[in-house]
Amino acid sequence: MGSNVSLFYTHLGDYFTPKGTTVGISAIGLHRNPEVWPAPLEFNPDRFLPENSQGRHPYAFVPFSAGPRNCIGQRLAILEEKLVLAYVLRHFSIESTQSFDDLCPCSIMILRPKEGIFVTLAKRQRTCIKNDGRSQRLIGINNNSFE
Repeated sequence: MGSNVSLFYTHLGDYFTPKGTTVGISAIGLHRNPEVWPAPLEFNPDRFLPENSQGRHPYAFVPFSAGPRNCIGQRLAILEEKLVLAYVLRHFSIESTQSFDDLCPCSIMILRPKEGIFVTLAKRQRTCIKNDGRSQRLIGINNNSFE
């Protein structure tokens, strides 16, 4: 992300920037800062829970930019992402066929793997609990029919 700072001379912390200076923010550096994110390369969605986010700067994680130029479709994008992920995770087990070291990051507008991430999907064995009024029992479901 980059932007002209202002029409005036500006101080950013200890740094002086002349007017018209373009300042770039490295999102990957921001999102992998070990002072903000313990074990930044570890997958840990619990770090975004309200109790774990207290005291963290609101711009420590900016996947959709921030401030007055924030993405107007952010809310819709997140809702769509949650719906698709919930459906896929409910019906499939997912496993990457590559290690983290095999991925080649590419940064154009966003940081992503240059060749994508290859995964295998395995259809989940679905189960449900049947209550016949007297007891509950676990029933396996395959191909929309009971076994």
